[in-house]
Amino acid sequence: MKAPFASELTAAPTGERVAWVLFEQGRRNIYVAEAAAWKGRKVTAFNDDDGQEIDQMAWAPDGSALYFARGGDFEMRRDNPNPAVRPEKPDQSVWVVKLDGSPARKLGEGNSPAVSPRGDIVAFLRGGQVYRMAPDGTIVAASPALMRMLGYESLDDLRANNPRFSGDNLTHNLQLVEKVRSIAAEVGCSPAQLALAWLLARNPDIFAIPGTKRVKYLEENVAALDITVTADVVQALEAALPKDAAAGTRYPEFLLRGLEQD
Repeated sequence: MKAPFASELTAAPTGERVAWVLFEQGRRNIYVAEAAAWKGRKVTAFNDDDGQEIDQMAWAPDGSALYFARGGDFEMRRDNPNPAVRPEKPDQSVWVVKLDGSPARKLGEGNSPAVSPRGDIVAFLRGGQVYRMAPDGTIVAASPALMRMLGYESLDDLRANNPRFSGDNLTHNLQLVEKVRSIAAEVGCSPAQLALAWLLARNPDIFAIPGTKRVKYLEENVAALDITVTADVVQALEAALPKDAAAGTRYPEFLLRGLEQD
């Protein structure tokens, strides 16, 4: 039997409490310690050796409660573990445990909980989409206020809030775009078509799935099948866009916590 293993240490916003996950005898539970004694106490009671992990803990602003995700594969995004081979497949859900001694409660399926500064809204991810709920688990419709709470200042085009499309990162990345635009002009196609043609030329087993909302862009994407990417073009593209040339992370920090990074 392995020795107890502690992980996911996190401090409350008030600085008066810390929490961590303890893996002991096949069971994972959350422990909390408080000033000034800093003596750990268990605040969840998951007593089965069921293989369900606990991760993504988020404090209420006043430090009175912890939100967390339980279940699922947090690293590889594979099917939810079911070592007990139970007929009902385990899910990945958002939970909350208040530190007043009351038991932990399951709020609903999802992951990556994030609490608003006032503590009245909990945002989370479900199926790659952003949802919000009240602290009691009641789902609330998405709204501009929620998106701004998560750092999205523009609701017309969320790309404007992506780190790669804002500030100095945008200026740098637009310079890269101009290099691609110049190469595309020499080939006689659009930058988007060149990107697709380059991707398809890398391996015959690649099946590209570009996204678009307009028919004209769909037709443009399909026309990329007729573009020949020569070795010289590939060399020019690789010189213009070396690995990690783009500035900024791929997603906003909030989404990075719940999405597998490249």
